[in-house]
Amino acid sequence: MTVRDSSCVVAELLPAADRSGRATLLRYTVGQYSWDAKDIACSPPLRQDWSSEGVVSHGGMLWWVELSYGLLACDPFADNPDLLHVPLPQVSDHPPEKLTTINQGARRCVTASGGKLRCVQIHGVDPESPLVSTEAREWNPERTVPLRDIWADESYLDAMLPAWTVPALALLHPADPDRLYFFLGSCIFAVDLRRRKVVEFDEFAMPDPASRFVMRSSRLVHAWQYDPASSCSVLPAWFRQEKEIAARSRAGRITGHLPKRYRDDLIMQQQNDIKICNPLYKEAVDLGELHDGPA
Repeated sequence: MTVRDSSCVVAELLPAADRSGRATLLRYTVGQYSWDAKDIACSPPLRQDWSSEGVVSHGGMLWWVELSYGLLACDPFADNPDLLHVPLPQVSDHPPEKLTTINQGARRCVTASGGKLRCVQIHGVDPESPLVSTEAREWNPERTVPLRDIWADESYLDAMLPAWTVPALALLHPADPDRLYFFLGSCIFAVDLRRRKVVEFDEFAMPDPASRFVMRSSRLVHAWQYDPASSCSVLPAWFRQEKEIAARSRAGRITGHLPKRYRDDLIMQQQNDIKICNPLYKEAVDLGELHDGPA
């Protein structure tokens, strides 16, 4: 999904069924209540077995990621969108370990951070001295940090994390490209690449992957930056309209067939939702001006 000028588009990219190397872009523009399909060319021709491992919304474009193939980018708002293939940066010292396609996200990820599209890689032929590197589009190197520097730092020892164990990439902070998160066992921790220190550490309750052959990695998570300035009262008009239509449709289907007690509970829940989303109501509660019953 990507947003531009108060418009929102949800899109999916699929290889053409006729094995022509072309692709089909499915688009849903919020407010138009319909899907449309565009047949678009790709150079080089798209493999029939291509499948997206993730998608990044950045700069008004959607960037589909397949780590063994590169990025496919297009402007989903264009009447006749073009599909751009962008190879990923390569390193000469690939690690000796062989990761399956589904586990490549443990050693490489692509995401938006600090206003730029960035690629992160763990590499190095020496398993005792791997490197972690970040590059910004147009794949200009930014940081290259030996993991042994992090392992030897007091902050790593204080977290009691196992030394000399290569972690899996989890995510890059959406606002700070120097803050990189890793998975290690049942822990997630953040490293400041500039200072080469552990700055956050916690246990996590992430469910086990569906298969024991799948590693926890960046492929399974998506970074989202919460904006405390946003509220339900400032949602774009198209989003509120979509929610209202869905709510009316859902209420029409549900309330007509439920006993009065359930209808009353539903109405009360909707009223509570309105109160929670109303900043003025929140402010009044904080000041003690509202009461649930008689004083």
